[in-house]
Amino acid sequence: GLRAQARNPFHAPTFGLEAPLTELLIHGQDIRRPLGLDHPFPPDATRTVLDMLASSTAKRGFVPRRLPDGLRFEADDVDWASGSGELVSGPGTAVAFAMTGRKDALDELTGPGVAVLRAR
Repeated sequence: GLRAQARNPFHAPTFGLEAPLTELLIHGQDIRRPLGLDHPFPPDATRTVLDMLASSTAKRGFVPRRLPDGLRFEADDVDWASGSGELVSGPGTAVAFAMTGRKDALDELTGPGVAVLRAR
Protein backbone atom coordinates (compact mmCIF):
# COMPACT_ATOMS: atom_id res chain seq x y z
CA GLY A 1 0.00 0.00 0.00
CA LEU A 2 2.82 2.42 0.83
CA ARG A 3 4.57 1.78 -2.48
CA ALA A 4 1.33 2.39 -4.37
CA GLN A 5 1.07 5.84 -2.77
CA ALA A 6 4.76 6.73 -3.02
CA ARG A 7 4.29 9.05 -6.00
CA ASN A 8 0.97 10.53 -4.88
CA PRO A 9 1.51 14.32 -4.93
CA PHE A 10 -1.14 15.01 -2.26
CA HIS A 11 -0.09 17.22 0.61
CA ALA A 12 -1.98 19.19 3.20
CA PRO A 13 -3.12 22.62 1.99
CA THR A 14 -0.55 25.40 2.64
CA PHE A 15 2.19 22.83 3.21
CA GLY A 16 4.63 21.74 0.53
CA LEU A 17 5.69 18.27 -0.42
CA GLU A 18 8.16 18.26 2.46
CA ALA A 19 5.22 17.90 4.89
CA PRO A 20 4.60 14.19 4.13
CA LEU A 21 8.33 13.52 4.53
CA THR A 22 8.23 15.28 7.90
CA GLU A 23 5.20 13.22 8.91
CA LEU A 24 7.07 10.06 7.93
CA LEU A 25 10.15 10.94 9.96
CA ILE A 26 8.29 12.14 13.06
CA HIS A 27 5.55 9.51 13.22
CA GLY A 28 8.02 6.80 12.27
CA GLN A 29 10.09 7.85 15.27
CA ASP A 30 6.92 7.89 17.41
CA ILE A 31 6.67 4.17 16.69
CA ARG A 32 10.34 3.17 16.59
CA ARG A 33 11.66 4.92 19.70
CA PRO A 34 9.48 3.11 22.27
CA LEU A 35 10.34 -0.18 20.57
CA GLY A 36 14.08 0.55 20.61
CA LEU A 37 14.32 0.36 16.82
CA ASP A 38 16.90 2.54 15.13
CA HIS A 39 16.26 3.77 11.60
CA PRO A 40 18.73 6.27 10.17
CA PHE A 41 17.34 8.79 7.70
CA PRO A 42 19.36 10.00 4.71
CA PRO A 43 21.11 13.31 5.50
CA ASP A 44 19.29 15.16 2.70
CA ALA A 45 15.90 14.01 3.99
CA THR A 46 16.83 14.99 7.55
CA ARG A 47 17.89 18.49 6.41
CA THR A 48 14.66 18.90 4.42
CA VAL A 49 12.61 17.98 7.49
CA LEU A 50 14.60 20.30 9.75
CA ASP A 51 14.23 23.17 7.27
CA MET A 52 10.49 22.62 7.18
CA LEU A 53 10.23 22.49 10.99
CA ALA A 54 12.21 25.74 11.26
CA SER A 55 9.90 27.52 8.80
CA SER A 56 7.04 29.80 9.83
CA THR A 57 4.65 27.42 8.08
CA ALA A 58 5.50 24.63 10.55
CA LYS A 59 3.96 26.60 13.41
CA ARG A 60 0.55 25.91 11.86
CA GLY A 61 0.59 22.22 12.62
CA PHE A 62 4.01 20.72 13.28
CA VAL A 63 5.78 22.88 15.88
CA PRO A 64 4.05 24.00 19.09
CA ARG A 65 3.77 27.76 19.35
CA ARG A 66 6.59 29.50 21.16
CA LEU A 67 8.46 26.20 21.65
CA PRO A 68 11.45 27.29 19.51
CA ASP A 69 11.48 30.92 20.75
CA GLY A 70 14.91 31.92 22.07
CA LEU A 71 16.53 28.65 21.04
CA ARG A 72 19.18 27.75 18.49
CA PHE A 73 18.85 24.23 17.13
CA GLU A 74 21.89 22.50 15.61
CA ALA A 75 22.14 19.03 14.12
CA ASP A 76 25.59 17.59 14.73
CA ASP A 77 25.31 14.77 12.18
CA VAL A 78 24.15 16.87 9.22
CA ASP A 79 25.12 20.41 8.25
CA TRP A 80 22.11 22.26 9.68
CA ALA A 81 21.33 24.99 12.23
CA SER A 82 18.50 27.45 12.82
CA GLY A 83 17.41 30.04 15.33
CA SER A 84 19.20 32.13 17.92
CA GLY A 85 19.53 31.91 21.66
CA GLU A 86 20.18 28.97 23.98
CA LEU A 87 21.79 26.07 22.12
CA VAL A 88 20.08 22.70 21.58
CA SER A 89 22.37 20.29 19.74
CA GLY A 90 22.34 16.63 18.77
CA PRO A 91 21.47 14.16 16.02
CA GLY A 92 19.16 15.61 13.36
CA THR A 93 16.32 13.17 14.03
CA ALA A 94 16.46 13.94 17.77
CA VAL A 95 16.46 17.68 17.04
CA ALA A 96 13.44 17.26 14.76
CA PHE A 97 11.66 15.19 17.40
CA ALA A 98 12.31 17.87 20.05
CA MET A 99 11.21 20.67 17.71
CA THR A 100 7.79 19.01 17.45
CA GLY A 101 7.41 19.01 21.23
CA ARG A 102 8.26 15.38 21.86
CA LYS A 103 10.27 14.74 25.01
CA ASP A 104 11.53 11.24 24.20
CA ALA A 105 14.66 12.54 22.44
CA LEU A 106 15.72 15.17 24.97
CA ASP A 107 18.28 12.83 26.55
CA GLU A 108 20.08 12.66 23.19
CA LEU A 109 20.47 16.45 23.07
CA THR A 110 23.00 18.75 24.71
CA GLY A 111 23.25 22.45 25.44
CA PRO A 112 21.62 24.91 27.82
CA GLY A 113 18.49 25.05 25.66
CA VAL A 114 17.59 21.46 26.59
CA ALA A 115 16.56 22.63 30.08
CA VAL A 116 14.35 25.26 28.44
CA LEU A 117 12.71 22.59 26.27
CA ARG A 118 12.10 20.37 29.30
CA ALA A 119 10.37 23.25 31.06
CA ARG A 120 8.20 24.06 28.07
